[in-house]
Order: sequence, then C-alpha cells, then structure tokens
Amino acid sequence: MIIRRCSSFWALASILTSLEMCPVQAQDFSNTIIATVNGQAITQGEFLNRLQRLRAQDFIISLNPLAVRTESAGIIVLNALINERLIVQWATKTNQMPSEEEVNTALENLRRQPNVVQALTSGELTEEILRHEIRVQRAHFNIATTAISVTPAEVEAFYKRNIASFTQPERWTVAALRLTRPDNLAKIQADLKAGKSFTDVVKTYGEDEATRKNAGQTTVIAANNPVLPEEIRKAITAMKVGDVSAPIKIEYPLGANQTKVANWWIVRLVGKEPAKPIPFSEVKEQAERAAILEKAGGMKEADRKITTFRAQSVIKIMIPGYKSLENTPKSP
Repeated sequence: MIIRRCSSFWALASILTSLEMCPVQAQDFSNTIIATVNGQAITQGEFLNRLQRLRAQDFIISLNPLAVRTESAGIIVLNALINERLIVQWATKTNQMPSEEEVNTALENLRRQPNVVQALTSGELTEEILRHEIRVQRAHFNIATTAISVTPAEVEAFYKRNIASFTQPERWTVAALRLTRPDNLAKIQADLKAGKSFTDVVKTYGEDEATRKNAGQTTVIAANNPVLPEEIRKAITAMKVGDVSAPIKIEYPLGANQTKVANWWIVRLVGKEPAKPIPFSEVKEQAERAAILEKAGGMKEADRKITTFRAQSVIKIMIPGYKSLENTPKSP
C-alpha cells in the first residue's frame, strides 16, 4: 500500500500545513477482514477507501495554537473506523440511531451544497458514503444530546449570537504556480512583466505534469480555510482581482528530524466574492442542532460514554503495526 501526495495546487498547499492525502494506489480492495469490534468486521476495502478520503482536518488537533497529530495516517483512519463502530453499536443498544427519514432529509440537504454536488459528480464521494457518515454523525449527536431540547426563541437567539458561524466567508478564485527551486523566478517575473499570460507562464515553467496540463485552471477557496498557508492568505488578501503575486516562499518540515523543505508559489487572483450572512431560514435546522449541542455541553458526554464502552469492548486487529488499537476488557 502506497500513499501518494497530490500534485495539484491546493492539495500541495494542504501538505504544507497538514499532509493532505491523495488516492491510495492499491490493487486489492477485497473484503479481507483487518479488524473486528465486538465481532463486527472492518474490511481492508473500508480502510483503503477511508485513506483515499483523508483530509487536512483529520490531522489538526488545534488551530490556535496550531497542533497536529503525530500518528500515522493508517492509525488515524483505523482508529476512526473503530470509533464509528462503537458509536453505532452504542446508539443501537440505547435506541438512539437516527431514522431513515432523518437520514434521507439530511442527504437531500447535503445534495443542495455545490461542494457536495461536485464531489458526487467527480466520484470523490458516493451516496452510500454520505449515508454512512450521516448515520454516524447523527448517532453521535443523539448520544450527546439525550433529553435536551430548545425553544424556537432559543434557536433564533443562538443564530444571532453566533452570526459569524452562519456567514459564508469571503471566497477567492485563484490560479497558481508552484516551484521547488528558485532558479526560474527571475525569468517568470520578467515574462509576466512583458505581458505573457499567466496560463502560458504555467505551461512553460510548471514543474509537475498536472500543473502544466491544467495550466490556468482556477480553484475556489474560502479565505478562512485552515489548510491555506498563512503566507499565501496574506498575499491574496492584499491583492486586487487580476493581480499576480510576487513569489511567495513557504518552508515546511519534512520528517521526524524537522528538516525544512522550501516551495515558491506565484498566485493569480481571478475573482473575489465578499463574505455574506446566510439567512436564518436557510440554516434554521443547523442552528437548532448547534443550540441543542451547546445546551448539552458539547460532545464531551457522548465521548465519555463511547470511551467507557470502548474499554468494555473486544477489539481485535489482524494487521501488523496496529496492535496498539486492540482492547480486551479486564475481568471484573
């Protein structure tokens, strides 16, 4: 099994801060069982599929200050799958699983979101994956908010009090060129100053096949995206639509000895959409759930229950290198 890093601009930008992963290159997506949780199997196919969908936020523990997980991608993924099994098992045992109607409603709401439509169209996500994630998240929420309710007035007050959370952030449409060596920076700047198009510059100086192939391709990203390197964020913030940045040098640690590797980025701002609040009517359900969760004190109660349940569960691991995730309940 090999984990390959993406070569596209924003995937590489994610790597700079948190090691975003690209599709796993593997031939065998079989039903081989690699772990069991109270007798319920986790297959090799599930494990590899989840590795394909690993994202920057899965490595981030805290944004302020920035802290990232030190475990391997495999440990993070298998541990997440084990926790999902435990959440569903506990919710089933305590009659707190969401109904199919709830799952269908949540799925339809998700299918209205442009990023979800794009992921479904590209094959990055499937309806089956979305249904599974909805069930797990709803079950986790139900465990955390047992017997908690809010009034319509409390929901609206929560929305107003947390309007920043219900505001679509400023979004930028950008194109970018990455260099691993500064050799061509002077030539690039000279070409741009002489009027050569950014697309042609990317085709000429792009260092990877994807960059050259997709020369000039634009990407939309939120200004507050946590995986966007701060150096690039500051540069774009000061730019006007149509501007091309000066070379932006970014250094990031590589390996346990923290050896730093430098990249240089040149970014073109294609478009800028200002931040705007989302109407209450469009996020009423989301606000209600958030208000209930706040009243319940967050997910800590659910996590406490699942931690206790995990200590009582039989977890077996069939692949080497992951035995630390096993558990055998202690005899009374």
